Amino acid sequence: MKEAETNRILNEKITELKEILEWKETLFQSKEKKWAEVEKIVVVYARKDLELREKLTDIKYICDDPSSKRKITTVINENDDLHRKVEEYKKEIDELREQMTM
Repeated sequence: MKEAETNRILNEKITELKEILEWKETLFQSKEKKWAEVEKIVVVYARKDLELREKLTDIKYICDDPSSKRKITTVINENDDLHRKVEEYKKEIDELREQMTM
């Protein structure tokens, strides 16, 4: 009985977490689309305004160079890849730690 109750609670929690993750992903995609639009506008103005280009360069704005192929989505993908690598390294460290305690 206790195991069944624990499983039910865990399954409810998993469902809840999946719903939260889906909502956050939708929100993130919405923000990403808005940011892409803002980015396009900034690039148009930066082509015409030297002062704006200089300020964007000062803050190391990703798309301060209109000819750049690097966009926010590229950075996001790179960030996702780095997060995956970090998780892999954490697992590897945990495995090594476990082997050391044996």
